[in-house]
Amino acid sequence: MSSPLERRYRRLLRVLPEWYRRDREEEMAATLLQEREHRLDRSPGLGESLAVLGLAVRTRLATTAPARAVAVGNAARGIALFGLAIYAITAIEHLAVWFDNTVNGYPQTMTAPHTAVLLVGYMAVPAAFTAVMLGRIGWARALGVIALPPVPSR
Repeated sequence: MSSPLERRYRRLLRVLPEWYRRDREEEMAATLLQEREHRLDRSPGLGESLAVLGLAVRTRLATTAPARAVAVGNAARGIALFGLAIYAITAIEHLAVWFDNTVNGYPQTMTAPHTAVLLVGYMAVPAAFTAVMLGRIGWARALGVIALPPVPSR
């Protein structure tokens, strides 16, 4: 008979794809329970839950998995790439408008530091798209963080 904690861990592990769970569920459940056996916890911890959820996302979008999982991962990556391309086009348009307003002497409505952060973010988006297209995922991630849109001040 399994303990309530073990049932909860197995329920948490159901977020993993069936093909992954088939090979690793017993080992994962035993490891998770072993780490918790000295405590009187009644449910999986937040860190463990987030780790399993992250693993579920990575395995569902895997590139080395059964054909169906690879197809789903390729579709998700394609949609993300399309969104990044649209965002890159929009960022280039914003840069062009900013440059046109600066050259023609229109007053800027934002403060200089805010404008600089916004411009760096807009320049990082096309660079991130280019990095993805060249297969430089590390650079793309770093540029993606830089490209996060700043919150406008009111």
